[in-house]
Amino acid sequence: TAKGNHEGEMTMEQVYETVVMKEKEKVKEKDFIQPKSFVSIFSTDKCTDYLKKNHCIESYIKGKAEMKYDVKQHRAVFIIKEKEKVKGAIGRGLNSEVYPKWFMYGSKTYPFICGSSDTAVLVEDCASACAVSNIITGVALLGTSLPDDYIPILKQFKSVVVALDRDATSKAFDIHQKLCY
Repeated sequence: TAKGNHEGEMTMEQVYETVVMKEKEKVKEKDFIQPKSFVSIFSTDKCTDYLKKNHCIESYIKGKAEMKYDVKQHRAVFIIKEKEKVKGAIGRGLNSEVYPKWFMYGSKTYPFICGSSDTAVLVEDCASACAVSNIITGVALLGTSLPDDYIPILKQFKSVVVALDRDATSKAFDIHQKLCY
């Protein structure tokens, strides 16, 4: 990933700093540390009401998903995990004054997954993924496009159903095509 022009030979120290240190920086970027502003979902009725209204609270209670409340940004936060390793989080604003409505904490290299079925339903957001998790594994795209990083993760499921909102029908067909190849 080194860029630029270099005249002449490089010392071993320069090679080390250019190549090895860049790789170590990438690893550090992937480690996500939860902000201190993340507290219990029961800290405010607004958060628990949102989670109940959107059928997420049962997933939390059954341990299928980890959720927090972000005091600083007034968001219900869904923790993104790969097995037990926290990869990031996505927060949903709890009123119309919180902008943007959805906020990504960390990088978007891994989807939010809720459930343990070998069949997955691909949905747009975390609340929808939690809502279907009693029947099937919900996988949130965190939008309407399928990042290439998600494809190997989705290939691990026996089958994947694409269920985006009606306004994203053409994108759902595109995602289906992408997953079939």
